[in-house]
Amino acid sequence: GYDYIESLSAFREGYIQVQDISSMLVGKIADPAQDNYVIDVCAAPGGKSTQIAGKMMGEGLLVSNEYYSQRAKILSQNIERMGVRNAVVVNESTEHMAELFLEFFLQTELFQSSLMVFLLCSVFQNVNMIFMS
Repeated sequence: GYDYIESLSAFREGYIQVQDISSMLVGKIADPAQDNYVIDVCAAPGGKSTQIAGKMMGEGLLVSNEYYSQRAKILSQNIERMGVRNAVVVNESTEHMAELFLEFFLQTELFQSSLMVFLLCSVFQNVNMIFMS
């Protein structure tokens, strides 16, 4: 098994992250630019967010949301452990996220940048991506 992963110093220090293949594909396919504004709506445990943050190289803005508070704590720990400095972790419903951020992006020049929202459907284990630009 893989029950030893947390004992590895490379994991504890943020050099490696365990990631599902669907999370890997999102980061690879999206390929965000450094100055993009990205919202990961269902972000826990953080695989997609940390990979996307790595591609953004500390620039732009990454909003990583998780509805379930316990999973949001894990997400926050992983974002911190990986040294991501351009991310904000929030614990909101998708409806509230839409209310908050759609208005924000529509009323600012940020809307002219790429806005990428990733929705992971864990029931069917498939990734649905919505790209707005």
